[in-house]
Amino acid sequence: MVQFVEFTADWGAQKLYLQREAHEAFLRMKQAAGDDSVYLFIVSAFRSFDRQREIWEDKWTGRKLAGDKSLKNFRGSAHDRACIIMEYTAPPGYSRHHWGTDIDINSVEPEYFDAPEGKRVYDWLNRRAGEFGFCQTYTAFSAQRPGGFNEEKWHWSYEPLSYPIWSAQLKQFEHRLKYRFKGY
Repeated sequence: MVQFVEFTADWGAQKLYLQREAHEAFLRMKQAAGDDSVYLFIVSAFRSFDRQREIWEDKWTGRKLAGDKSLKNFRGSAHDRACIIMEYTAPPGYSRHHWGTDIDINSVEPEYFDAPEGKRVYDWLNRRAGEFGFCQTYTAFSAQRPGGFNEEKWHWSYEPLSYPIWSAQLKQFEHRLKYRFKGY
């Protein structure tokens, strides 16, 4: 049985949710990072379908930027619009955040990880996150990963729980399923 834990974000009063095992692993990782004078905190965890739809539709309508682009006056096709959004945002129903196993750490802005503090956090995560069961889901493009979502240095997945979910979803994927959100 999946057990979720509710916790308060370090940066405010917002309630966040994760599967208990993933949260406990993050707390161990956070402690180890703190021992190395690296501060880790979760900025996003579980997202409901409705929350993911809100994020998607804010980008679809131009209320929020899709990466660095506003789609408010976009003149291209619905497919092209969706592809721009999917550079960083999964459609509702397809986000790994739905599982309660994936987290965004410290910031969701690429610029943070280019600055000294963010680079130090990212370097530490690359060296040590695997010890706690976490892996970076969306890595830099390469010959092994030529497409898909852009690199997200902030997005880390608790692999002992997420890998079985991902594998099961691939086996059950049906492209004809209909979800209700703009652009689908």
